[in-house]
Amino acid sequence: MRNQLASIELRALASELKQLEGSWVGQVYELATASGRKGSKEIAIQLSTSEGKWFLAVLAPSVVFSSAAKPATSEKPGGFCSMLRQHLGNAKLVSVSQLGSERILELIFSSRKQQVKLIIELFSKGNIILADDKGVILAAAEHQAWKDRTIRPGFNYMPPPATADFASISEAQFQKAVLSSEKDSVVKALAVDLGLSGAYAEELCLAAAVDKAKKPSQLSQQEIQGLFSSLKQMLSRKPSPIAILDGSGSVVEVFPFPTASAAAAKTKPFPSFSEAVEALSLRQLESSFSALRESPSLRRIKELEIAIAQQESMVAEMGKVAGENTRIAELIYEHYQDVKGILDDYNTLRKTFTPEQLRGYFSSNKIVKSIDEKTGQITLEIQ
Repeated sequence: MRNQLASIELRALASELKQLEGSWVGQVYELATASGRKGSKEIAIQLSTSEGKWFLAVLAPSVVFSSAAKPATSEKPGGFCSMLRQHLGNAKLVSVSQLGSERILELIFSSRKQQVKLIIELFSKGNIILADDKGVILAAAEHQAWKDRTIRPGFNYMPPPATADFASISEAQFQKAVLSSEKDSVVKALAVDLGLSGAYAEELCLAAAVDKAKKPSQLSQQEIQGLFSSLKQMLSRKPSPIAILDGSGSVVEVFPFPTASAAAAKTKPFPSFSEAVEALSLRQLESSFSALRESPSLRRIKELEIAIAQQESMVAEMGKVAGENTRIAELIYEHYQDVKGILDDYNTLRKTFTPEQLRGYFSSNKIVKSIDEKTGQITLEIQ
C-alpha cells in the first residue's frame, strides 16, 4: 500500500474539492491519531455547505479527503490547531487548487478581518502551513529548514524547486525533459523528472507501447510523440475512481480512473476519488484509533504498568553497575601495590621514553594489556 498520493491523484482530488468552495469554516479539529503530538500534521476542518456539513481531513504527508462523517478528534488540540481556529474561524473557503504539478494543495480562506492561505504539503515528511495573503508564514505544523527554503513564522513561503508541470507541458518541452534526463530508464524519467510517480509512468509506457527500461536518450521521435499523446489522453480521462482490494476485501490501492495495472486485480468502484482515498486511509485510522477506544482508566493502568516496568529495569541496571564497580574497587585494593607500581613507572618514564620504548618496557608485565599514549589511558587485566 502506497503511503502518499501521487501528483496526478492530488490533481483529481483538487478538482473534486472545488465543490467545497464557498463553504464556511465551522471548526478546526486535531485528529485523535495525533494524540497531542508536538508538530502534529493531522487535522480536520469542518465546512458548512448548503447540502450540510463536510469534514476536510488532512493526514500529512499521506492523504487529503473530504467526508460527511466526522472523524475521531483529540479532546486537547495542540498549539497549531488553536492557531488555525483563531485564523480560520467563520472564514469562507474561497478556492482550492494544486500548485502546478507539485504535491501541494493550496486553500484560500477569507473573512472580514483577513485572507489567509492554508498550504498542505504531501511529500517528504509533509507539513501544513498557514500564511497571510502576501505569503508570509503565520504558523506551521512543523518548523523545517533546508538549504533553499525555511518553513517558520515570519519567513515567506517558498515551495521546493518545481519539476516540469506535466499538466501544461508542451510537446517540445516534454521531448526536451525526457531526452535530457539522466535517469537510466524512461519509466524513471517520467516518474521523477516529470513527477508522474511510478504507477502512472508505467501506465504511460504501456499505453504508448514503449519499453519502460529503455534509456531516454535512445527513444525515437515516434516513441516520444506516442508518450506525449498518451499523457494528454491520460490527463483527459473522465473520473472513474476504483480501488484495488486484497484478499480480505481491504483497500490497498486507489486510482482516479481504471489503469492497466489494475486490470487483473480485484477492484471496487467509488462514486468519488475522495471516498476511495478515505477508504484507503481507513486501515491507518483504525489502527491509530484502536488504542483510543480503551477506557481512560484502563489506559491509565497500562501507562502506570509501563512506567513501573521501566523503573524496575532502571533499578536492576543500577544494581548491576554498582556491583561491577564494587568488584573493580576490591580488585584494585587487593592489587594496590602492583597498580601503584605501574602508574609510578609510567608517569616517570613517559617524560623521557618514546611510545615504542614504553610499550617495550611494559610488554613483560602480564597485568598491562594496552597503553594509549594520546590519552594516557592504561588498560589492566586483574583477576
